[in-house]
Amino acid sequence: MENIFQIVKENVSPMEAAKYYGVQVNHKGKGLCPFHNDHHPSLMVDEKKGGGFYCYACQEKGDVISFVGKLFGLGNYEAAKKLAEDFQIPYEKNKTWSPPLTDYALKKSKEREYQIRKRELCQKAHSLFSLMNDVKLLCESEAMKFLMESEDYTWVIDHWEQIINIMDYLSYHKDDEIQEKIEKIEREVENNAEEFHKICGRSQRAS
Repeated sequence: MENIFQIVKENVSPMEAAKYYGVQVNHKGKGLCPFHNDHHPSLMVDEKKGGGFYCYACQEKGDVISFVGKLFGLGNYEAAKKLAEDFQIPYEKNKTWSPPLTDYALKKSKEREYQIRKRELCQKAHSLFSLMNDVKLLCESEAMKFLMESEDYTWVIDHWEQIINIMDYLSYHKDDEIQEKIEKIEREVENNAEEFHKICGRSQRAS
């Protein structure tokens, strides 16, 4: 069964769409490009169905769907629906279509998801390390030496080193190893951050 993209491209040429939506083109399909401040006609639109468009100045190009999408600020699916409705092309309105993910695309999608999680985890770990390091340095200063004997100071020192180890692990280990342990590492960072903020709250109340 044909999808809406195929149906639209088989029924509407770029020239027909350009004229319908007010883009002035001559009988050869040449006109002012609507995608930049065009003073000399640099846009070419195909009069054949299934054809495309190209601007020799700004290098915008594509098919009839991407032309309408860029013209109205729409995604490809919304642009295809607009064309189908404006040109009265029948299609299954209640059927949503999306291209099936190949095994390769699915793998790349999972890799992107993992890389985003890893990047966010690194950012959290670095941020927590910076805050803990500030507290550590403060505790070691002459004015705050009495805190060095407290349990809170001991906790900061111990867990400050844990965060360093986590950052090293994320930086130097293979992604396959990190992926297997990423949920555990995320929990460790979150738990450390939660306890650290409690310690900061106690210190503020004590002062």
